Amino acid sequence: MACRVKQNIKFFTREFNTLKYLLIDNQYLLKQFGIALFNNRTQLITQLNEKKQFKFEKIKSEFLKKNNLKIGKNWFFNFTDIKFPSEIQWLLSLSNKFSLPIHQHNFPLFQTICDIEDCIRLVSDEKERDVMRARITNILMSNNINRNNFQYSRNNKDIIISQFITKTHDDCIQFLRKNKHIIIIRADKGGSTVALKRSEYEEKMISILNDQSTYIKVERNPLNKLETESNNLIRQLFNLNVIDKAQYQHMTRHNVSIPRIYALPKVHKSNRPLRPIVSTIDSPSSQLAIYLNTILSKIVHKKYDITNSVEAREKLTNIIVENDEVLASFDVISLFPSIPMDLVIRLLETKWHLIQQYTTMPQYLFLKIIHFVLIDSTYFLFKRDIYKQINGCAMGSNISPTIANIVTNEIFDVTIPKLSFKPRIVLKYVDDIFTIGSKDKILEFLQLLNSFHNRIQFTVEHEFNGKLPYLDLLISKKNNRELAIDWYQKDVFSGKILNYLSHHPRQQKMNVIYNLFSAYFL
Repeated sequence: MACRVKQNIKFFTREFNTLKYLLIDNQYLLKQFGIALFNNRTQLITQLNEKKQFKFEKIKSEFLKKNNLKIGKNWFFNFTDIKFPSEIQWLLSLSNKFSLPIHQHNFPLFQTICDIEDCIRLVSDEKERDVMRARITNILMSNNINRNNFQYSRNNKDIIISQFITKTHDDCIQFLRKNKHIIIIRADKGGSTVALKRSEYEEKMISILNDQSTYIKVERNPLNKLETESNNLIRQLFNLNVIDKAQYQHMTRHNVSIPRIYALPKVHKSNRPLRPIVSTIDSPSSQLAIYLNTILSKIVHKKYDITNSVEAREKLTNIIVENDEVLASFDVISLFPSIPMDLVIRLLETKWHLIQQYTTMPQYLFLKIIHFVLIDSTYFLFKRDIYKQINGCAMGSNISPTIANIVTNEIFDVTIPKLSFKPRIVLKYVDDIFTIGSKDKILEFLQLLNSFHNRIQFTVEHEFNGKLPYLDLLISKKNNRELAIDWYQKDVFSGKILNYLSHHPRQQKMNVIYNLFSAYFL
């Protein structure tokens, strides 16, 4: 019995040693197989990349044969020491209004559904909401997002264009990631694309924020406190039946973000100064600002205001200019940051008899919300630092243009009756004012405007050689003292319109042409 056990032990020991050597050999073979597989994978990836690059170059050559990558005058300003590849510069020059091809792998389906649902909540009728959801579901299900059926038929030409733009966009992202010291932004005027050194941009931003009469730096993040205060004010509106349940749910703030400041360079001026703008999207006070704007916009009188250049042209038709009269325009120096908040509060208090015609909220609550939107919630973020604007209105807020109109209207309502003469014509577009009069009368007008408030100061521009640009118009005096009016383009005007290669609906592109045609023949 013992002898048989010893024989079995020897047998199993011998078999174990055999298996061990086989495993060692197999590990070596597996290792060699892994190395060979990795080398083959690397070789395949290299071949695939070469094939993709060859395919792209072929697509690029076919695209360039049929489409010229023309970059128009003032489309792209490069103030860096980096040379941009031609196709990347072309894509960037199309600006942020250019719509890239949409593919199924990057289409924001869930975000789209959330945005649609957010809009549907405003509809009070539940049955109508269900009908809208059903119709939108059918649209999403019946359209192949990858084919982009809303615009293009997928012929070979469209595929080439789409692939070229997509590949150029990917190359552009890689190029900008390698050159992080460059910042791409749009110009303040003209619609141009601007490439700036990040260091220059940040130095100028810091210089603006160091103005302690307008901005102060704060240590604590007030976001949670502002969100709570905003929701409390919205709840008071709901409890007083000023807004309904759908509006209450839509206006209530959740997961808000602190506003961010950015700036647009004025490329038409020396040293390229920046115009600061505060983006208040998803901020604690954004919905309250929108709600207040719908009320206050109704009390802005149109005595001097024009809505666009077409209306200005109509009002200037058949105007006769006397021999001693000149064309002149007034402009406010930095209007939005110059508006005193105490003046705004006082104006709105005196205009309550007009405001209450468009709202059922009590005056105390209205003024409380105004104070919160214009004074208490004016925080913003730059890089990692939080600032507060202590004077003026933030350019970028929904309510700021309406406040500016109310203030400038008040200035004219107070100033014009004090003049020793009655102006023949006064046209106002926010802070751009046009008038006609003798030089002495123009000077008197300017002095009275500047005496209204020490923070709000006007400048004047007189005609030159009988011509004066105003908005998009060039106003000229003819020999018979009538006015000749033509369209005017500033030196920095880029001339860009919606590019045909942009993936916008075809009808939108057609409307651009119709509008240009209508404006030209007015």
